[in-house]
Amino acid sequence: MLASACAALATVLAQILSALLCLLYIRKTLPFLRVGREDMRYDGSLIAKITRFSLVSALHQSSLYIGKLLVQGAVNTMGLAAISAYTATTRVEGIVLAVGDSGAEAISVFVAQNTGAGKRPRARQGFFIGLRGLLAIAALLSLILFFSAEALMRFFVPDGSPQTISYGTSYLQILCFFYFLSYTGSAFVGFYRGSGLVNIPLIGTTLHISLRVILSYLFVSSMGMDAVSYATGIGWIVIVIFHSLMFVHLKKKEDLLLSGPVFVTEEPVSPVPEPPVSELAQGPLDTFSGSEQGDAAEPEEPA
Repeated sequence: MLASACAALATVLAQILSALLCLLYIRKTLPFLRVGREDMRYDGSLIAKITRFSLVSALHQSSLYIGKLLVQGAVNTMGLAAISAYTATTRVEGIVLAVGDSGAEAISVFVAQNTGAGKRPRARQGFFIGLRGLLAIAALLSLILFFSAEALMRFFVPDGSPQTISYGTSYLQILCFFYFLSYTGSAFVGFYRGSGLVNIPLIGTTLHISLRVILSYLFVSSMGMDAVSYATGIGWIVIVIFHSLMFVHLKKKEDLLLSGPVFVTEEPVSPVPEPPVSELAQGPLDTFSGSEQGDAAEPEEPA
């Protein structure tokens, strides 16, 4: 009991220390991010937008861990060896997936900055560059993990039984063939978050978790731990297909808005009015007015 409390306290203290170090770094190197008195203004529309985005993002993250708890329930039916193996594999999996989460955050910031600046093509270009980088990292980590799966299991479960080591090794090696899909999904999550479409990652994660839980419960009794790994991989396949379809749909929608028909309304040119016939019949105007003509025609008196 004391060990669990100490672990929880250490986690909280680590988060506090991390926040303080971030604030110190901002104060020293990024002065434009310092919050001053002039920044403390109430903006109702901005608060509403931040609240909406944060609630959807929080629901997205919580649904992921709720799904893991449900999968844990399916694993618990297999006995102590499977429980120990799944606990160890989730630790290894968390380290591997943390790289994808970091890549998602980086892509999200880049896409958000360029979208806000009106440079949507550059935002997409950055997404594809980030995706290629994540796929390269996924290939490298999957290769390393495949050949070191048994050693990692013995490291995290030093007193584990041979069955526990076997369960965990098989689980990790199967997932190595699916991690590139997980990293692809993370790249899409970063793109949609940066675009302000936070509901799309939530829908995709819900599909993934639902399928993962259902398939795990259906096949865990016949396939063992391998059922959980295959269910996870199939869930990643579904989420990548969903994100890809939404990406294409969004691209077509944006292209349609940019290349829509432009209607130019020209004002009709009003015709020049012709002078009346009476004016055309008149001769050229005299240089002098009538009174001046009268005065000019009058002879001078002799001196």
